[in-house]
Amino acid sequence: MSVRNNTKTLLMAFGAVFALAGCGNGADEVASPGVPANPPVAAPPPTSPPPTTPPPTSPPPTAGPAASCPDGTVNQGTIVNNTLRACRLPQTILGDLTLRKIDGVAYQIQGQVNVGQDQLGDAAVNDASKRGRLFIEPGVTLFGRNGPDVLLVQRGSQINALGTRDAPIVFTSLADLEGNGKKFDWAGIVLMGRAPINACIGNATPGTAACQGAVEGTSNAFGGGNAPNDNSGEMSYVQVRYSGYVIGEGNELQSLTMVGVGDGTKISHFQSHASGDDGIEIFGGTVNMSHVVITEADDDSLDTDWGWSGGIQFGLIVRKTESVKGVADSGSIFEWSAVDRQPTSTPKISNFTVYTTDRTLDSLVKVNQGTNASIWNSIFVTAPAGPNLKQSDVCFDISGANTRIELLSNYFTCDKRDRNTTTTPYVDAANKAGTVFGPSTLTAAYIPGANETAVAPVAVRAKHAFFQDVNYIGAARDANDTWWTGWTVGLN
Repeated sequence: MSVRNNTKTLLMAFGAVFALAGCGNGADEVASPGVPANPPVAAPPPTSPPPTTPPPTSPPPTAGPAASCPDGTVNQGTIVNNTLRACRLPQTILGDLTLRKIDGVAYQIQGQVNVGQDQLGDAAVNDASKRGRLFIEPGVTLFGRNGPDVLLVQRGSQINALGTRDAPIVFTSLADLEGNGKKFDWAGIVLMGRAPINACIGNATPGTAACQGAVEGTSNAFGGGNAPNDNSGEMSYVQVRYSGYVIGEGNELQSLTMVGVGDGTKISHFQSHASGDDGIEIFGGTVNMSHVVITEADDDSLDTDWGWSGGIQFGLIVRKTESVKGVADSGSIFEWSAVDRQPTSTPKISNFTVYTTDRTLDSLVKVNQGTNASIWNSIFVTAPAGPNLKQSDVCFDISGANTRIELLSNYFTCDKRDRNTTTTPYVDAANKAGTVFGPSTLTAAYIPGANETAVAPVAVRAKHAFFQDVNYIGAARDANDTWWTGWTVGLN
């Protein structure tokens, strides 16, 4: 989601989604079996053919559907040629709901599914009657059928989705289960937390309980508050595939959207695959992440705004296919923006490997609007720009009077360091000790070669306590350290 539409865009997007989504409580009655149709959604026509993506690594079971649905869900009949039973989640989850791994069951997200009810931005408020906790067992599959289908965790509630390397939790689309997954199939996951944001309603003071980002058209979807250590739950070994709901130009949801999420939240081994918009978008808050994979996002891979002050260590980003929205809106690998006020946006990454052959890409790193960004111990490789295409060979597109960037111990392979060098030489003025620009020796398996391993890493734990100090740059030390294998899709 581009910064040019930051606050307004998020509000419009959520408002439209929630207006379209169904409402209700508990296990709603079902008139007849079979997955009911959602309101029709008109996606924008692609300007280029959608990319071909690999089928899921774990096909649906062939032994037939389960005989019934577990308690707390609604039987929607069978899907995927009568191999799976669709068990719909309630529209609002209050108390505890555990989604068990049951052969022949896939859990359906239809419309807006709320985990809990909003408990406002004050961490001292803890109303058990409004709290929801969703627990998801390893190997569970959840799916959306259409654009408005979104799982939203409200302030004061939690999701605990703990997969394993051998049994990841998969959020995907019905079309994917049928073998035809594509970008824009459904909306994705949204976490709303109580950590500070810097884009407040009215004249509220950032960092207080009153400072929250509103969602137009509903009274129950706000993010932000006074709790930097807020906890929205835990996710590990989770895939989100084929998400991205388009409301209008510049108004989309992506695989994972986080609004005011605190650093008590734990997210690791998370993959966004083939999102129709950004891979991950973070609006304010303090959340940290580790071991993140983003493959074939259609816009930005990681987009941040509203004063995010967290960090992500160990990341692999791969983009080889052109945007289905076309060259005019193909995005950057990182777009780090802000409302230029306190708390300042301070995005931090360490030990990333970025590999792209998409020649329509806007740039590798776009930083603006007073963001103070840091990139440490990372590897970036991009293809040269093609004729009449965007400048994918640009490492940095940096603008804004108060914008800053620090580049320590990195290796960049790109033809042009800074799009704005002649007028605003941010990169030339940046602290970039140990950073090297040169030809890539990265292997086809995203393992650093001789040029990359020659770069001495910088210690990062003293800079951001969530990070670990390691003796290499990039996502992995060597071919024995490919932590992304076994639980991801779309990398081969």
